[in-house]
Amino acid sequence: MPADHIALYQMRAKNIADFIFVWTFDNHHNWYSNVAANALADVVVPSHKYCANYMRSACTILGTHIPLATNQWSRARARALFAASTQLARRDGLHGSFVDHKDVGGDRAKFANECRAKLPENAIRVIDVRERHSYFDQSAEDRWHDWARHKIELVLPITYDLSFRVFDSLLVGQVPLVPSWCRDLDQVIPLAMQQTLPVMRFGAPTVQAVEIAWREAIRRFDADGEAGMLRRHMYALENHHLVNRLKAICSQINDVVLPKNICLTADQDGIGFILTRLSPAGDRISSPSALRS
Repeated sequence: MPADHIALYQMRAKNIADFIFVWTFDNHHNWYSNVAANALADVVVPSHKYCANYMRSACTILGTHIPLATNQWSRARARALFAASTQLARRDGLHGSFVDHKDVGGDRAKFANECRAKLPENAIRVIDVRERHSYFDQSAEDRWHDWARHKIELVLPITYDLSFRVFDSLLVGQVPLVPSWCRDLDQVIPLAMQQTLPVMRFGAPTVQAVEIAWREAIRRFDADGEAGMLRRHMYALENHHLVNRLKAICSQINDVVLPKNICLTADQDGIGFILTRLSPAGDRISSPSALRS
């Protein structure tokens, strides 16, 4: 975002941190902002691999690709919400909310509106960028139930990106419907696993292609029932939560950043990490609590 490089500059100017890494959620667009942040970081970790090369520079390390993840709900809350929502009646109509950014991804908003107009009983919405708070102002429970009342999630990238939406959809037990032009998906979720979960694909930007894949997704959802919902939920919870991504990022920089007597471990229930100080003998001395929600 435009203000991010200002915060990084202030961190540098005030010597707040000796080491700064940036995880770029939007390197598939906002190129200027990403390059501005890049110049102030020690390591830049791209969330979108297919378009990361422009962030290479002589003064900053370009880290290993770490994709986006589900992060709306902590692990503990996601488990509880899933258990409480397994008996909810799920609708066949496609679900999906898309922000109309105007300056980027205009074709996405147009296509989403076309699907909304032509597909039966859908819950597709296109939201003005100034109104995106209407979703995020809702409680965690209301956001979960908005997703969990539907079987199938329509995923439309802004460009060719793999978004949070795929992993949120799996976490709530939905079947995500993803276009073939989502470039990083096959590297993040192997093809065999896409077949098992399933993650359904469609190959052309047409309502007809979406409808064919959507009806097959309904068939697969209904055939798998609650067992399929649980399979998708557990897969996302164990492999594609924010904690998994932070752990992968830290594995790249631990040797550089952490003193030898500090142990960093993921908080399995929350959305943060636990830093533990070790004695010379290797025993744990202290373990500050991690962030949970």
